[in-house]
Amino acid sequence: MAKSLPLGTIVVLAINSLLSIGLLWLAVQLWNLRRALQGVAQGMESAARSTHAILGQAPENIAIGQHGIHGFRQNYRNWEPGLAASFQRVTWALSLIQQFNRLWPGSSQGRSPKKPAKGNS
Repeated sequence: MAKSLPLGTIVVLAINSLLSIGLLWLAVQLWNLRRALQGVAQGMESAARSTHAILGQAPENIAIGQHGIHGFRQNYRNWEPGLAASFQRVTWALSLIQQFNRLWPGSSQGRSPKKPAKGNS
């Protein structure tokens, strides 16, 4: 005949089994979390590499652009008097054309094609 186990032993075995199952479930969840975090870390490393590759030359490019802007401002200061005189000449020429259009009859209307006479079609 089989010997029966005392009730205390059965309770201890049940608690140990429940703890083992719960801890196994927790271990699986932590393992899945670790895998997910590894994927996130790899994605962030990839993004950091891409960003560095794109923006790595930015300081040099900004310095080149600033140098170019400085040179343009220096050249503009040299050209400014001549540009102002050219602007005055262009303004004068446009006002002269406007006066010509006011004085010359029909010049503001442009030429339209002649209409065929009625009955000649």
